[in-house]
Amino acid sequence: MKKPSIASILKATATNTLIKRCSGASPQDLARAAADLKIKLPASYTEFVQACGSLDVAGSVVLGIGKSVPKIDSALNVTKAERTSGFFPLPAHLLVIYRVGNGDLECLDCSRIADGDCPVVLWEHDHPDAELQRPAIVKRTFTNWLAALVKTAPAIETPSNANKKKHPIDEVIAAIKANPKIKCHAPAREEDIREALRFANHRLPSSYIKYVSHCGWLSIGRMNILGLGPSIPESRSSESIKLKGIGYWELNSKLFPIFKAPNGDLLCLNCKKIKNGDCPVVHWKRRIPNPDLQSPRIVKRTFTAWLAEQVKHAPQPKRKKSP
Repeated sequence: MKKPSIASILKATATNTLIKRCSGASPQDLARAAADLKIKLPASYTEFVQACGSLDVAGSVVLGIGKSVPKIDSALNVTKAERTSGFFPLPAHLLVIYRVGNGDLECLDCSRIADGDCPVVLWEHDHPDAELQRPAIVKRTFTNWLAALVKTAPAIETPSNANKKKHPIDEVIAAIKANPKIKCHAPAREEDIREALRFANHRLPSSYIKYVSHCGWLSIGRMNILGLGPSIPESRSSESIKLKGIGYWELNSKLFPIFKAPNGDLLCLNCKKIKNGDCPVVHWKRRIPNPDLQSPRIVKRTFTAWLAEQVKHAPQPKRKKSP
């Protein structure tokens, strides 16, 4: 099997709208970063940042180098900060390239450069051995690490692409639009969905993408089904509900709310179980002991089936009496 190269990995991402690049780093940018950090950079990472600065893979950001890279996504800035203000000071031979999300960091181990590449290791912010920890290897090379990350990017789950493929949700959407008693709101734009993917840091199923790109969010009688879209009220936004937490403990990172009950419970998409463009709907309970440790109960096997059930029980328009 042919080994991946940085060039081939980046070429394969060129047409994916969920993968965003910055402008490449200049030789001066690289020299300045290496001198500032007193570190030698592997050729693989140098090639990467010269090609794209940094890389946003559907919300998962590979930290980079260059004038066009935002400060928050700068490997130089983050590494310097972690060396001085981190919970445990970062060793001088590690370069931060990725934030895991729980405070841990994935880093290049620049003390082990071989054949122009080096391992990616995990620096744990609450490791029992503190700064004396020996970071575990995540991938043997940065090239293989980047290839694995890029594979996680959804290739079809944008409005423009998802809507080209037939899906059982299409019939449900048609039934929604045929019923004047169901109110659709402003449809989600591609930028709304891209922002939600970036915020959630996980995939969303094609069924949900199609729903929000046609309906935004729904009002069925007194029931409001959460969604995405321009100028959407916070109380109706899946993204806002997840962001605010609204009194919840640690809502599982792969759960995406679609309905909020009056008692504070949530119905969520379990995006860890996406299959054939759909995923289960689960019940997240608020008022139980240790809610962050619960295993949410499956309500419906797919979002399509759950939405179809809500539409089925929606108020129906009165039929005109025949003369």
